[in-house]
Amino acid sequence: MAFRRRSWAWVAALLVAGGARAGAEDAETSAPTPVRIDLSSFRAGPVVGAARSLWVPSDAAFTDAWREGGHGDDAMVLGFEGPPFDRHAVGHEVLGDLVRRLVPASSAAGWTDRATEESLEVWSTEEGITRAREAVRFVEAAMAPRLGVRATLTVAPRAGGSARLVATGAASLLPRRWTTAWLRTSVKRFVVDYDIEVAQEATAGQPVVAPLPEGEELHLRWSPGETATVLEVFAGTVRHLEPFAVDLTGVRNVPEANSFGPVTLPQASVRRALTAVVLDARSPTTATWTWEGPDGVTTLKVAVDAAPAAPADVALTGGVLGVVRAGAAYASLDGDARPARTDDAIQRYQAAATGARGSASPEGFAQAFFVCEGVRAQVERLRAQVVADERRLSAASVELRCVVVPGKQLEEDVAAGRCVVGALLDPSVQADYAGAPARAAVRVPVASGLPTQVRAGTSVTGFAGAEVEVAQQSGGLDPFASTAFDGWAGRLVGRAVEGAGWVLSASGAFGWARPDGSSLTLSFRRPLGMVSTGQDTGNPRIDSPEVRTVAVPLLASGTSAVEASVAFSDDDLAKGRFAVLAVTSRPTADGATESIVLLGRLAR
Repeated sequence: MAFRRRSWAWVAALLVAGGARAGAEDAETSAPTPVRIDLSSFRAGPVVGAARSLWVPSDAAFTDAWREGGHGDDAMVLGFEGPPFDRHAVGHEVLGDLVRRLVPASSAAGWTDRATEESLEVWSTEEGITRAREAVRFVEAAMAPRLGVRATLTVAPRAGGSARLVATGAASLLPRRWTTAWLRTSVKRFVVDYDIEVAQEATAGQPVVAPLPEGEELHLRWSPGETATVLEVFAGTVRHLEPFAVDLTGVRNVPEANSFGPVTLPQASVRRALTAVVLDARSPTTATWTWEGPDGVTTLKVAVDAAPAAPADVALTGGVLGVVRAGAAYASLDGDARPARTDDAIQRYQAAATGARGSASPEGFAQAFFVCEGVRAQVERLRAQVVADERRLSAASVELRCVVVPGKQLEEDVAAGRCVVGALLDPSVQADYAGAPARAAVRVPVASGLPTQVRAGTSVTGFAGAEVEVAQQSGGLDPFASTAFDGWAGRLVGRAVEGAGWVLSASGAFGWARPDGSSLTLSFRRPLGMVSTGQDTGNPRIDSPEVRTVAVPLLASGTSAVEASVAFSDDDLAKGRFAVLAVTSRPTADGATESIVLLGRLAR
């Protein structure tokens, strides 16, 4: 019987041990699993790796390389890279830190989180997870809002008629991210030259084929503010015009192999602007750009929605956490238009702190936001400072016209003081000058004190000369092409004057170019060794006593530097008065000279 009692005890022990193990396994399997909060709404879309990808031979960066055809690499579409965040509007580490600051349960036992680029994983109670979701929505609304924009590009013929829609598109902009509204490129190939290859007793002409793009591009970047929106716009349009044809068939190399042939030198209409536009963030707005030239009028319209409302500050123990939109007033702008001013803004905020409690310490993110944690009055003071600086962001539009004025009229107006460089044009002649034929004209929206880069005109290619290649018993002439720009290329700045009025400054050049400004006459005679036999075979003679000539047109070009600054009163702005920025001239095809007057005006 004792043996039986021991046996039952052993069985009971096994049952107790088995129950303990089962409880442990149940505890492991019932451990809380993380809740994954999707972060795809923070992800930025693709962008052109190198904006401003449509270029022409007369662009400074490609003057010597336009025949090489490497422009395709400039139009690669990539994911967002570089500061301040990689691929996401808010980095996952920053997002995780903000969520922990916004959720009280994150400091209690039982909270664990792990942030990745795709999701935020949270281990917590049901209430903690709910608060984490709310925190993510707050960060998205505060630091990753989306701004809707729509754009259209039209071209109207110079002779009149209905405008033709060239491009249209829409985009949803994340703060401080260049986004492409459209990028359309087609490539035309031109035989622009022949490179001569010379050996001891042989020559050959190698055709040079230049693949040159044409098309349209529009890139946008949004810097949000509390009451203002700053929209950076790079707009570019390149259209091939009728090429300039030159027949080089008459050029002969010695000994003659494949001769040169006709070449087509490209001419391209160029319309570009890089500008920052100040808009009211609280209402929908439309901004307009126009370029005018001999080939027609190009118009770009960008419609911008009201910025999404910012979320209310979040109450914390002893204060609040607020996100202040600061990009419109302090973010850096492309093209050296404005350096970053976030550090300066924080220093001014700290220097203005009063009271025993001191000041909260704002943290800057993406040059677009300040995160401020402190008592409500401190956050409101920072927001008020930003709003005050945004009031200085005045908006206007600048119009530049390069017009042809009859020489006799210009001479009389200058003598009578009606047309004076650096002064306003006399109202009695403004209608005549403003309505004169324009070699180039542009109208762009601007922000006070921020430069706008503008190019409006024609890229021109032509022959600049000829080189000689010589070997022992062979040689030849090799004409080579060059480039120039016909039109306006430079910067325009409108600046509001404290008190009243504006000042318009222009810095750049008006250029002119013609592919047939002069000519190079080449003479060719067969060498003595290339003879034909006549009746007297013992006395060889030159095949032809006449000299055969070939004329190659040469490129002619010139520039007039412009550095001008003119003040406008509020009354001048209201009346739309023009100022005279420069007076220059350019040769015409018949050898005469035409007078060019550069006019500029501001409008509010």
